[in-house]
Amino acid sequence: MSEFLFFAAGKCESLALSTCSGLHYSTTWVPNYFQHQTQDEATLEIRKYNPIIQTNCSAELTLFLCSLYAPNCIPYAHNVPCKELCSRVKKQCVPRMRELGIKWPVSCSKFSREADEPGCIGRHPTSSVTKTTPSKDGKKQVLLMQLSWNHNKLAQLANSNKHQKLP
Repeated sequence: MSEFLFFAAGKCESLALSTCSGLHYSTTWVPNYFQHQTQDEATLEIRKYNPIIQTNCSAELTLFLCSLYAPNCIPYAHNVPCKELCSRVKKQCVPRMRELGIKWPVSCSKFSREADEPGCIGRHPTSSVTKTTPSKDGKKQVLLMQLSWNHNKLAQLANSNKHQKLP
């Protein structure tokens, strides 16, 4: 089953994962990348990463994990991380994860390069990606900017393809 069809077969739900509550969206797609059928299942799994999240090994770790366990609900979009996002976060966090006995959740080779998948999550990092400057509402501004760009791009892709039939 392709990842696109997997996500196309799901449904939107109000986001309940507290780990992802600081991101800009309020609905998530179920089932998620790992085929968890409920957010309760996803919560049990993402909690394993709380110790590494607390180390602040990467400003993009929460974005990456949430894109897998509680992806933003954008119907008809290939709503998975870019290979580059996965690789950046892995490079920054795996040494600390080893110390804590936590395994990396997925092979980065499973994701498309941003040049091949224009709607993937985590495209075009800026120099501010490593900063965590709060926005007016107290959320991490860098994650808000990153997700906003991807949401707009995915919406454009969905609109441009809405008249095409799925295989």
